[in-house]
Amino acid sequence: MRSSGCSATDAEEIEANQFAAAILMPADLVIGEARRLLKDPSATDASIVPLLAQGFDVSDQAMEYRLVNLGLRRQL
Repeated sequence: MRSSGCSATDAEEIEANQFAAAILMPADLVIGEARRLLKDPSATDASIVPLLAQGFDVSDQAMEYRLVNLGLRRQL
């Protein structure tokens, strides 16, 4: 089956993903919630990812990428 000729460039896809992330996971809200969660002495960067993901109703992987893109986590 042939492609319909309608394909996004890598740059377009990256831009679309960044736009979606900003809508689903606004930077100020993610940063605020991450700071709140990290006040728990037993919390770690890794342990808050699933909590943040659940709170924003996104996958753990999407939250990982968002945290990396916001400079809150190193790329794994």
